[in-house]
Order: sequence, then structure tokens, then C-alpha cells
Amino acid sequence: IHCKAGKGRTGTMIAALMLFMGEFERAYDALRFFGIARTHNGKGVTIPSQIRYVHYFDKYLQENRALVEEDREGEVGEAREVNIVKFKLHTTPHFDLDGGSDPYFRVTNGSTIYKSEDHFKVQHYKGAANITLSLPKPLSVKGDVRVVFYDQDKFSKNEKMFQFWFSTRFLEVSSTGAVRTLSLQLIKHFKPSLFSR
Repeated sequence: IHCKAGKGRTGTMIAALMLFMGEFERAYDALRFFGIARTHNGKGVTIPSQIRYVHYFDKYLQENRALVEEDREGEVGEAREVNIVKFKLHTTPHFDLDGGSDPYFRVTNGSTIYKSEDHFKVQHYKGAANITLSLPKPLSVKGDVRVVFYDQDKFSKNEKMFQFWFSTRFLEVSSTGAVRTLSLQLIKHFKPSLFSR
């Protein structure tokens, strides 16, 4: 098994395989073992979305272990439909010369692509502790969802700031069926100076 660096996609699949084979009981342990065995610094799978999906698979196995041991498919469960109402950034990314940014996003869910710039004006932010981008109306998504944030630039090419994936199938819901907040910690690996810690 190999991918570009032999860590991210490869580690995701190997960690999931080790969980499936019963080598480890929890995602954290499988990911940690892969990191130590594969790299000198112990950092194997580092992309938050890849780590998240290994944890999704761990949850699936925990809920369906008896069926897996009998070599039968378990129930993943129906992907629930959820509404995205806003995104909140807990820092101002530094992509512009003045230390600010002009964030906009795209959401891909199946064949549907939501382009925020088609629904509201892109604004410039600088030095804000939080940036809240509220959607004019809720965006309904179901299943695997990809979100990509960009910085709009007037004088050069727009730059990708970060991206993440999540699955509505594995979201925790309250007794009323509501998903209050999906909080994701995103780590920018290749340009850490652009994001406040």
C-alpha cells in the first residue's frame, strides 16, 4: 500500500485494517502504532479528516463487532440529513499583505456544489478573534461532505486556505434529533504562520 508520502492515505487504510483485524481495539491506538512504525517522528496520519474517518470506522466496528466477527456486513445506519447554518473560524487567517483575509467557501455533497460567493458578498477580515460566516438560508447536506475555504484576492490567484471532510452518518445527535455544533480542529501543516495558534 502506498500513496504520495506513504503516510496519510496509506496510514488511514492500514489503521482501519488493523482495527478490522482486531490488532487494536481503538482508532487512537492503531493510528499511534502506524505513526511510530512508519515515521521517525511518530507522525503518521496527520490530516484531521483522515484521522476522523478512522474514528468513524472504529465507531462502526464497535457498534457491529458481532456481525464483523461472523463475516457479515454490519449496519452503517442511514446518513442523516443536517443543515449547515454557519461556519465560525476561531482566528483570522493571514493570507493578505495586511495580515487579514477574504474567506469564502465551497461545500460539495454528492453532485451538489454550494458556492458561498454566489449567495453573499465576500468580506475582508483582519485581526478578528472569530469570523462567523452565516448562510442566508440553511444548506441541507447528507452523507460525506467536503468543505474547502479559499482566500479571495483582487490582484492574484485566489488561494486555498484549508479543507475538511465529515460524514453526517456519524454525527452525534441530541434527544431532539438536532446536531447543535460540529466542532472540528483544523491544523494547517504546510503554512502554520498563516494561522494563529
